[in-house]
Amino acid sequence: MSQGNLYIAPTVDNIPIVESYLITIFDGTGSMSGEYEIAVNAYNEVFQTISRREEYQMAYDQVKNLLPFQSAGSGSITKAFEHVFERLLSNTCYYGKNITILFMSDGKEEFTCSKLENLLKQMNEEFRVQFLCFSIGSDFYTPDMSQLWGMLHNTGQKHPYPFNIERPSINLNTQFISKFQDIRDNFLKFPVSKLKTNQPVLPTATSKPSSEIEIEAVFLCYSESVIVNGQVIKPINNELIYQKFLAKSIQKVFLDGGKQDDFQKVEKVFNNLNRNNEYLQNKKIFDNIQIVKEGAKGNLKFTELSPEDQKQVICDVENFNVRLIQKFKIVIESERIEIKPSFLTKLMQIFSLCTCENK
Repeated sequence: MSQGNLYIAPTVDNIPIVESYLITIFDGTGSMSGEYEIAVNAYNEVFQTISRREEYQMAYDQVKNLLPFQSAGSGSITKAFEHVFERLLSNTCYYGKNITILFMSDGKEEFTCSKLENLLKQMNEEFRVQFLCFSIGSDFYTPDMSQLWGMLHNTGQKHPYPFNIERPSINLNTQFISKFQDIRDNFLKFPVSKLKTNQPVLPTATSKPSSEIEIEAVFLCYSESVIVNGQVIKPINNELIYQKFLAKSIQKVFLDGGKQDDFQKVEKVFNNLNRNNEYLQNKKIFDNIQIVKEGAKGNLKFTELSPEDQKQVICDVENFNVRLIQKFKIVIESERIEIKPSFLTKLMQIFSLCTCENK
């Protein structure tokens, strides 16, 4: 493999920033009874000035209006997204090219991604989609949403799980309003199109090569220069860019299920990157490289983690405590369930248990 270089895509003045069409799906099952109407009222208050939006309530295998709350005995994520995708694809002129889909739920409902494959392919061909998840409590089923996010979200590598309301919570209305305001102010607008490159580029180490890249995104290219929208740009060989690309690459692997062969791809790419070896003195870079090495050896049993732990690993790659990685393979589920605090605290306690057992 030839040596790769890292770049930052430029800001291009002639690409306008547009407001995406917002489609929100609320989980209308009975377990949402404590938060549902508070969330809907806060949502309507925050987004009342946004005209380009639609909302649906997932209930059984149907979608309903937001109110009244259905308190359904079950819900079908597959059917809800099928309805949304078919509606979007049936009237592309009305919705435009830029879509934000926000999904709020508190647990695992029926979801079969394979049933949506054809629609997902059409969605990616027709739209630029930003997919945001809003989890209530700690039972939001991360593996399914990671799979859907990976197949649907095509507007860059933004945080897949930025919004959460813990249970139990106080001041629910205030929390919902604050998080919805964040979405309204910081997530609905994005560039109307990607930048064009004169040769294949990769936004992460395991991404498919593409001739398009997001504005200001870090990317990899096996060349000494790249032409982006007619502008020649040179590699940026610095510690911060290296760290950012490494973290994005690891996050992408975890989003795709944490497979050993994907970690091996990342390891191979980073072994061939043009870099300064002094970067390895940066603790975050060093730790993340250890994650890659352990993953490449098959020591990271990511799929054996609980959904909550998977979500926290995906969201917190840069702060992950890699001293504990080798303990992944000897952690048993009963130990993990008993420990309630944050993910790092869980692993610290598990690490202590394992250390004691091995003495």
